Amino acid sequence: MTVLLAALVRIVPVAADSDDSRIFLDGTAARINASVILESDIRIEIALMRQLAAAEGRPMPSPERDIILNGLVERELLLVEARKFITRTVTGEEIAGIRAELDRRYGGPEQRQAVLESLHLDATFWDQRMRNQILIDKYIDQRVAQFIRITGRDEDRYINAHAVELGLDAAEDPAAAVPEDHALRRIVNELLKQQAINARRTELIQELRASAQIDIIPGHAGAADPPESAGGQ
Repeated sequence: MTVLLAALVRIVPVAADSDDSRIFLDGTAARINASVILESDIRIEIALMRQLAAAEGRPMPSPERDIILNGLVERELLLVEARKFITRTVTGEEIAGIRAELDRRYGGPEQRQAVLESLHLDATFWDQRMRNQILIDKYIDQRVAQFIRITGRDEDRYINAHAVELGLDAAEDPAAAVPEDHALRRIVNELLKQQAINARRTELIQELRASAQIDIIPGHAGAADPPESAGGQ
């Protein structure tokens, strides 16, 4: 949830369902060129992570402000670039697809709506977040994914290097024991492609960081640690 530099400070309730009646004095966490990330953006990100972890029944690690802020900075850098290169409008069908996945992960539309209400956000928050993510995904696909090709030799090297894990260590030549049309090769190909995409994505972010004006403002104690109730615990 990035805003222009004009909105530097605002008052934000801690959580709608919290007994804690304190208010949170919002402020700037980072400046990226002409945009800012607010302390409340970090708190919202943590609350969403907690709610999702609770919905999926997995533990939520203690949030680290610097790590979460770094992720928000990277998202902003990618989003700005995506808006330059992706001219096609995000379709309603694409939004519906992501919304359905969110509903599944959060346990249904009612639970997803409850997350918004606990954070004093409206439905437009999800819509904008989904649109932004679709733009970033399209950008990564056009600038990175479409140029990556995994060859049969790449698959062979992986299969031979991981023969024990794949249960092929008894074969004299593990890669030769796996036919070209075998499902294992498709899995290995997709794994290697995703690894290559992630590596190139990291390089791309480093390039964007090098050409951007980024100022990180140290946070005050507890700024990025909303109460547990904000995350649906």
